[in-house]
Amino acid sequence: MKKLGIMLVAVFLVTLVFSAMACGGGGGEATPIPTNTPAATQSPKGTETPGNTATPAAITLVSPDKLGKFCPAAPPGWQQIGVQSQKDRISGHDVIVAHNYYWPAGSSLAEADGVTISLYDYGAYYPSGHMPEAQQATVHGYPAWKLVQPETPSANLEVAINNRFKVDITCKYEDVLDQFSDLIDYAGIAALK
Repeated sequence: MKKLGIMLVAVFLVTLVFSAMACGGGGGEATPIPTNTPAATQSPKGTETPGNTATPAAITLVSPDKLGKFCPAAPPGWQQIGVQSQKDRISGHDVIVAHNYYWPAGSSLAEADGVTISLYDYGAYYPSGHMPEAQQATVHGYPAWKLVQPETPSANLEVAINNRFKVDITCKYEDVLDQFSDLIDYAGIAALK
C-alpha cells in the first residue's frame, strides 16, 4: 500500500512538472495556425533542413494522440509512466506536446535516474534559440544540440525536425541519452501531417 501511495504521488508530481514545462493547458483537436507573421516565415538560424523552403498558408497541428504515438515504449530494463499528450500554449502560440517519463526497472520512481522525452509540434511557430552551451550535431539527419555535463550530472538533447517538430530528451548520463535517442522514429515524426 505504501508503494502505491508513493507511486501515485510521483505520478502526480511528474504530471504537474510536465504541465508547468508546457506553460499552459488544454486538450483538443488540431488548430490551423497562420504563417504570415515574421516569426513564422523565418527559419531559426541553424535549424534549416533541406526541402523546407515553402511556407504554406496555414499548418494544422497534429492531434495530441497522433504525436504521442511517437513517444517510444520503455526499452528492456526500464519502465514508464505512460504518454501524456495535450494541446498547450507556449509564448502565445498553440503547440501540441507529448511527454513520457522512464526509469530503471526495479527502482522506485522517487530514487530513479530517469529519462524524460518530450515531443513538440510547433506548427508554423518554431522557437528560435537552443541550449547556449550545447554542441551542434546531427541526429538521424536532423540538426541537433547536445549538452552533457558530467559534473552535474545531466545530459540533454534537442533535435529540430523540419522547422516544425522538436524532440527533447533529458536525463543524467550521456550513454542513456544516446540509448533513448535511438528509440525515436525521427523520419516518422517528420512525415506527420
